[in-house]
Amino acid sequence: MARRGKSDGVSRNEGRDEVLVSALAVGQTHEAIGQLIGRKPDTVRHLAVDPEVRRRVAERRREIAALAAARSTALVEDALAVLEELLRDPLATVRFRAANAVLQHHFRFAAEVTVLEDIHELRSELEQLRKQTANGVEAS
Repeated sequence: MARRGKSDGVSRNEGRDEVLVSALAVGQTHEAIGQLIGRKPDTVRHLAVDPEVRRRVAERRREIAALAAARSTALVEDALAVLEELLRDPLATVRFRAANAVLQHHFRFAAEVTVLEDIHELRSELEQLRKQTANGVEAS
C-alpha cells in the first residue's frame, strides 16, 4: 500500500493497515472500519480495492479458515466420544438417534472425501497438461 507522510507515521500506518485488513477479512462494514482506523467510509472503500489490500485480505481469510478448521478438528474427538457413549445408552431411542447421527455424518464425510480426492487428482492432471503444453511451446 502506498505510504504518505513522514517515516514516524509508518508504524502507525502499518497498524492501521493491519486493522483494515483484519476488519475486511471478517466482513465488517466500511463505515465500521472507517471508525476503527479514523477514516471516512469512502476512503475505506478506496483502500479495499487496492490489489495489495485484497491480497492480504484473502490471505487473512485463509488463515482464519485454517484456524477454524483446526479448532473444529480438535472438537471431533470429543464429539465422537459423546456419540460412542450415547450408543451404549440404556434407552433404545437414544441409541437409535446416536446411530442415525453417526451413519448420516459418516456417509456425508465419505462422499466429501471422495470428491476432494477427485479434485486433487484432477488438479494433478491439469498441472501435468500445463507442463506438457509449456514444454511443447518451448520446443516449437
